[in-house]
Amino acid sequence: MAEADRIQGGSLGALRAVDYKTGRAEAYVRDAAREMDCVFSDISETLDSLLVVVPAAMARRAAEDVLVAVSEASGVISAGIATLADSAGFDVSDLAAATELDTPIADLTGAAFQPLANEDKLDAVSRSVALALLAEQLENHTATVVANVRHRLADMYSHPQSLIAAALNGQNEVSETMDLETADLDIEVPEISAVAAAQAVVFLLGGAFRAPLERIPASSVWHGAAARSSMGVTVPQFSCAPSEDAVEIGEKMHILLPELEQAVAMHAQCAPDAMPLYTFVLQHMSACDGDEDDSPLLAMLALVLRSVQRAFVRQVCCVEAPLSALGCRQLAADTEYIAS
Repeated sequence: MAEADRIQGGSLGALRAVDYKTGRAEAYVRDAAREMDCVFSDISETLDSLLVVVPAAMARRAAEDVLVAVSEASGVISAGIATLADSAGFDVSDLAAATELDTPIADLTGAAFQPLANEDKLDAVSRSVALALLAEQLENHTATVVANVRHRLADMYSHPQSLIAAALNGQNEVSETMDLETADLDIEVPEISAVAAAQAVVFLLGGAFRAPLERIPASSVWHGAAARSSMGVTVPQFSCAPSEDAVEIGEKMHILLPELEQAVAMHAQCAPDAMPLYTFVLQHMSACDGDEDDSPLLAMLALVLRSVQRAFVRQVCCVEAPLSALGCRQLAADTEYIAS
């Protein structure tokens, strides 16, 4: 269809051409959001003119042809997430288990697995914030334009003359279009991109925990023996300090809130009028940890922290039995430290 081709070669092409450079995301968000607005302005204008001249029996199909541009816009976000994954050293498929911090990942040296103080990690988080903002904008635009199309089609078939004309040209099209409450328009749902963008934010926030968690099962502390004196006498040990891995995990847990607040601030600077980053993430993640009385910010913090605790328990369960007496005391000390 010529109208759809015009959008593909015009505003949609301009959206695809917006490139993300290294560093903070403000400029990218500004340019990409502007082009996203242009894409949906073109979609709305095209639909407004198209639904006036197209025969009633062909209206729904014509609308779907134009709305393919929504799927293409969603593809821009998906491509951005793939680029983010490649530059940060993880695979897009890893995002499906964003809160499963003990899932095996072959190489943990990439930017995604560094603390936020790392410049490359900061760039990765900035890119994920930008993609979350675009995904939110895509959802809002899509909801508006699809609601408008549904209203226009319902109005079109509410007139007897249009209904008769449509019936003469295609009875199946009439029955499909009349059932607007249950039949979705045939377009890709952009929530898929929004979910991936939310998962990317959570994945990056939890990435630094993966290396110390992965080392837990093979640690020598679980099977160590009590120290002996120079005379070969076993030295009694009445207390046990947390292991190095537990201390590293605990330190990262303590700085997670400031890191989250930094990501939220980056998000707000890019688009002050958008919903807060933590609200966007919680809306699109399949599960939400935290108490009902928690603020959204604390609920998102709990989402990551509890995933760390779950991963720690699962990794401990992978330790080869039996543990030594010293190993049992070490486990108690590590568990108490991380749980606190």
